[in-house]
Amino acid sequence: MQETERIEFKERLTDDIYKEIIAFANTDGGTIYVGINDHGEPVGLEDAGMLKLFPAILLVVSCLIHPQSLPIGIQERLFPK
Repeated sequence: MQETERIEFKERLTDDIYKEIIAFANTDGGTIYVGINDHGEPVGLEDAGMLKLFPAILLVVSCLIHPQSLPIGIQERLFPK
């Protein structure tokens, strides 16, 4: 898999994730994969506790997007080491 107009890889969760989500909301939508490097390889998250932040991020972003017409969700995938 590679990055496209509708697929974005993020090696780690950073503050600019909001910008990516809103950019997708302003276009045709897309998917952001966190824990995947720019080459499309799974690298995981340094802190598994980061997964607990995703619902809070989605809540904040969904409050910023008006009208709320796009579904925003989380999928967790585990990759073998």
